[in-house]
Amino acid sequence: ETMEIYAPLSNRLGIGQLKWELEDLAFQVLQPSAYKAIATSLDERRIDRDKYIKTFVESLKSALVDNKIFEAEVTGRAKHIYSIHKKMKRKNLDITQIYHVPALRVLTK
Repeated sequence: ETMEIYAPLSNRLGIGQLKWELEDLAFQVLQPSAYKAIATSLDERRIDRDKYIKTFVESLKSALVDNKIFEAEVTGRAKHIYSIHKKMKRKNLDITQIYHVPALRVLTK
């Protein structure tokens, strides 16, 4: 019910953060072993992922300024567990083959 109704509804209402939380919580209940495998793998690298995202965002902001793009918003976040699971299933990959765990967004005029 959460995956089929509430998560998509929250997404349509523009509440992306709620969608991600609902998906992760439902995934944890529906597929606990798959959830735990991904979560354990990510916990081992969480500090590295957060540091990488922060460094990459700062580097990208700097590159934009260097190229005279002054009006830009750059944000980054770690992908959520269910999102990583979907990518693994869609591309038939193992967690060790997933390198694009961060999600970056650049908004310009």
